[in-house]
Amino acid sequence: MNGLQGCKFSSKVLDECFELGIVLPGVEVETIDVVAQTMLASKWYFNEWATVVVVNELSRIKMRLVVSQPLEECNLERAKKTVEESEEKKAVQSKKRIKELRILDGKSAQNLSIFLGSFRLPYEEIKNIILEVDEEKLSESLIQNLVKNLPEQKELNALAELKDEYNDLAEPEQFGVVMSSVKMLRSRLNGILFKLTFEEHVNNIKPDIMAVTLACEEMKKSESFSKLLELVLFLGNYMNSGSRNAQSLGFNISFLCKIRDTKSTDQKTTLLHFLAEICEENYRDILKFPDELQHVESASKVSAQTLKSNLDSMNNQIQRLENDIENFPKTQDEHDKFVEKMSISFLHVFVGDLSALIVWLSI
Repeated sequence: MNGLQGCKFSSKVLDECFELGIVLPGVEVETIDVVAQTMLASKWYFNEWATVVVVNELSRIKMRLVVSQPLEECNLERAKKTVEESEEKKAVQSKKRIKELRILDGKSAQNLSIFLGSFRLPYEEIKNIILEVDEEKLSESLIQNLVKNLPEQKELNALAELKDEYNDLAEPEQFGVVMSSVKMLRSRLNGILFKLTFEEHVNNIKPDIMAVTLACEEMKKSESFSKLLELVLFLGNYMNSGSRNAQSLGFNISFLCKIRDTKSTDQKTTLLHFLAEICEENYRDILKFPDELQHVESASKVSAQTLKSNLDSMNNQIQRLENDIENFPKTQDEHDKFVEKMSISFLHVFVGDLSALIVWLSI
């Protein structure tokens, strides 16, 4: 025993001794590991725990030795078995702490866990942010990910039945229980997302809308362009003399694109050339029309089909939001400000113009 007096032990060796039920004589815990070999060579088995005393400000620890019997007379395997059993017990306890899913499938729960881990907000706080439509805390990313990973309504209804077992549920299902109390949750989220992205959508299509609108206004107000159309109509009626199209009162605007394709019998002159010559000789004021149509070039680059598709989509979302607000159930929850905050007044600035443009693009 005295051979161990004054030996120095690392914290690692000390931990191993505690696991095996070994206590050490009055020695200081330092950073030397050789004592482990000394201990085994001495063949002493120490089966009672030590009394730990902090002896000074350096926090060095001394142990009091309690000796039972030589190592040969004790069952070393029993000591190892004790350690193994302890480890197995810890493993079983760890497994018990992993809560099994009751409603959600593994993939859905995993995706929801990733979402919750990325935002790190208490479940009740997320719920209240949505109820209050708190735009200072709401973000497009939050709502988009929530819409993407939110359990189906059927699953939310099933989770709502488990609210009394909340503490026994896995975290994704606990979140589902909290959110299941929000009325019209998915419609609410879609409406909030539309509100958050509305300005961005408008800014994306506004230049095209403005270009088309201004070009239309310029064409209607341009006197020189109006005279040019009269001249084209006159030439058309002259060329169609004796046919059923003679003396027409108007023509389709798309016909203007065909003027350059209409050629003389010798194929050397087009109707466009002939029209330009007439204007040069007799109607020079008509040639000023390009100066009165400054936005036509930019408007010509706008895809009418794409613009109409975007406007139709926004119009459908507006109508859906109007219906949701009209049919929204009454609530006593003071936090629920969906109807108040989602007033469609923020849409009215553009709705009139959108409707007019949709009609115009449909012509």
